[in-house]
Amino acid sequence: MLKTADCKRVSQLIVVLLLTSVLMNVAADAHETSTVSQMEVEVVANISHDNGAFTQGLLWHQGMFYESTGLLGESTLREVFPNGTVNRSTDLDANYFGEGLALVGDTLVQLTWKNNIALIWNLSDFSLLGNFTYQGEGWGLCNNGTALVMSNGSDEIAFRNTVDFSIIRTINVTLDGEGVVDLNELECNASSIWANVWHSDDIIRINPDSGEVDMVVDASELSNDGWGVLNGISINEDGSMWVTGKNWPLMYEVELVESSNQENNTDGTTNVEQGTGTDKPQSCTSDEECESDAPLSIYLFYSAVTGVALACAVIGIFKVWRALPADEKRAPHLEDVFDDDE
Repeated sequence: MLKTADCKRVSQLIVVLLLTSVLMNVAADAHETSTVSQMEVEVVANISHDNGAFTQGLLWHQGMFYESTGLLGESTLREVFPNGTVNRSTDLDANYFGEGLALVGDTLVQLTWKNNIALIWNLSDFSLLGNFTYQGEGWGLCNNGTALVMSNGSDEIAFRNTVDFSIIRTINVTLDGEGVVDLNELECNASSIWANVWHSDDIIRINPDSGEVDMVVDASELSNDGWGVLNGISINEDGSMWVTGKNWPLMYEVELVESSNQENNTDGTTNVEQGTGTDKPQSCTSDEECESDAPLSIYLFYSAVTGVALACAVIGIFKVWRALPADEKRAPHLEDVFDDDE
């Protein structure tokens, strides 16, 4: 017969398996949940912006905005009053497509898209002082206080020497472990890199040491039909953030507030599509599509329980069979198997 003590040991084993399954699920959930903050923009103020400006770079310095605009034959470097009026502007050579812009001392460094040249301008009079050369495309540029930080349209960001533009180091930008490409206009502060994601209404905040995205800002409420894409981030001395876009008629001062979607977002996912940066994930459209597979640990648990139960039955049957005289051995009844021995 199968003794009560044997059944107790089997029960204890099942409890251990159950607890193990629960712990596996908790660990898996903790691993899969993203720590990326999701924010939205709240408009504080707005000023006019030249809707003929194909904005590629934007920064703030001593009470004025400085802007780089693009397109072949239309690229410019501009100084803009805080009310949005252009104070002065200079045209780039018609062969240059203006891109990101950064301040270095009393000079402005302006990238070009495919010309492999960064133009160096005198801040005071916009005279051209020289240039740097580099390999690959030029997209966004900012100064973090120790280096020039540059994007090239991929998920890579390069930190460059402010004196000779040589590469000091690079990082790869990731969101929940996946690369984020199409990093466009950049803005730096002491602790972070902010980036527009091309073809997206998102602004991301990047850890400059690890390359990990720790915040995604949804700025979709700012854009309107017929406007170009979001592009242009400036953080002023007082910490206020201004954003605009290509050919936008307005520039907005914004505050970042917690996203209304974050409370309902239990899986921690964000709106930026990793690996492409151009499109957003599609929601499931039916209950069948929304069903998720059960965790592997559940299958393992039930398989283990079933295996233990079968093993228990087999052992009990074998014990009963062995206890019978040789001439009486037969297939025992199950009720005999689980009777307690006195």
